[in-house]
Amino acid sequence: MPTTSNNNEFVSQSDSELKNEKDVVKLLLHNEESVAQACGFDLQFATIEQETQYGNVDIMAYSSKMYAHPIEVKYDLATHAIVGQITKYMKHFLRRVNYGYFRDVIGITIAQRYSDHAYQELKKLNVVILTHKRIGKKLVLTKI
Repeated sequence: MPTTSNNNEFVSQSDSELKNEKDVVKLLLHNEESVAQACGFDLQFATIEQETQYGNVDIMAYSSKMYAHPIEVKYDLATHAIVGQITKYMKHFLRRVNYGYFRDVIGITIAQRYSDHAYQELKKLNVVILTHKRIGKKLVLTKI
């Protein structure tokens, strides 16, 4: 069960080791509520590795307000590459807004840390930016 440690930080218990991006995704999938709380949305995960014309989104989530939330995860440092990825995934789902499938698209990125350039560009895109940190058995997600 996640616990709140401050307004932007959410903690989940886990015995899993995090060795790579897939491990982070797997742990996040088991902690949907923590991700939702950290983002401030009532997220429901739909698929992993959701195929788009631009590649596969790590996690695809939706909210009750009919928002689509492509989630891109990085194990360690998120560089400019994450900006290109989330931009393309958001574009893919924004096309479906025109058809009435969603009201809007809000991208989410999760990484241990971000390069200054990536962080600034993601902020311009109004992407939700989260960091993940492992402290003992706890996964800490922080909105930055």
